[in-house]
Amino acid sequence: MQILNRSDETTLKLMQILSDETRYRLFKILSRDDQQCVSELSALLGISTSAVSQQFRIMELSGMVAKKRHGQKICYFVDQKSPLVAQFKKLQGGSI
Repeated sequence: MQILNRSDETTLKLMQILSDETRYRLFKILSRDDQQCVSELSALLGISTSAVSQQFRIMELSGMVAKKRHGQKICYFVDQKSPLVAQFKKLQGGSI
């Protein structure tokens, strides 16, 4: 007997990723803007650029965000095609 369906499993994965307060804050900021660079987010949240990068690495591996390089800056954006992002939108009432 299967207790969890695919949607439940996606929700669990999403909750695991966003259970960290810093990752949740980063994702919420990123979801309001087209993209943000690591250095800008570091200054905004008052944490090191390496800490921001580490948190984004986890979200990038899950497919929630993607990155672009602009010269020496690394900027991230929400991957709107991600099943986890779609589940987040669903849980938020259709928008992020």
